[in-house]
Amino acid sequence: MKKEAFCYGKTYYSVLTNSGKVQHDINNDVLKLDKDVDSGKTEENDLTAPAKLGTYSIICDKHGHKESGMKMNLIVEEVRTPFLTFFEKIHAAVMTLGCAVIK
Repeated sequence: MKKEAFCYGKTYYSVLTNSGKVQHDINNDVLKLDKDVDSGKTEENDLTAPAKLGTYSIICDKHGHKESGMKMNLIVEEVRTPFLTFFEKIHAAVMTLGCAVIK
């Protein structure tokens, strides 16, 4: 999976495709994820990025799958982004955004 960024607390539409020969899943208790995807199937659902800063491990909890590398981290970190509007000239401010980053 490539690195992606999402705004914290927002809900995103996700598509999970299992092109393997056995059932897989995506699982994280904090994110309330527990979705099985049968072999050759695609599951669509919503994913809400957490509103709290931290690292959230998303795994396939089928026996031995996490240990073989079926895991990723969703990292919610503070990202500072300058205003890109004329307000920057007036206030010379910086807007703070919290984003979730998949690594």
